[in-house]
Amino acid sequence: NENGKISNRGQLSNIIALNDGFYSWFGPDSSGNWNRGGAGTYEISGNTLIQKIQYSSWPERIGTSNWNDFEIRGDTVYLRFKKRINPKGEDITADFPVSESKWAKSKL
Repeated sequence: NENGKISNRGQLSNIIALNDGFYSWFGPDSSGNWNRGGAGTYEISGNTLIQKIQYSSWPERIGTSNWNDFEIRGDTVYLRFKKRINPKGEDITADFPVSESKWAKSKL
């Protein structure tokens, strides 16, 4: 949800993989073509997930850190946007909407 509005309800909006300090993701653009993505490193501090972007469909985001508070319930991770730091080390959190997301374990 963004600013209290639910988006992509019941639809797969991204595929995210986390493993041993590294993450990658890919997802669709606004027309539904699966051609966006990124990857980088992550660390966990308490209940905060910090992802540092090293590769991205948007080159200007490389070096940015995204901070999300999280809670794990069963096989689902619930995240709430906390902070974003640009590659220059500047806090740019105020430029982004408060958002929440849910990551569910893939059932193969």
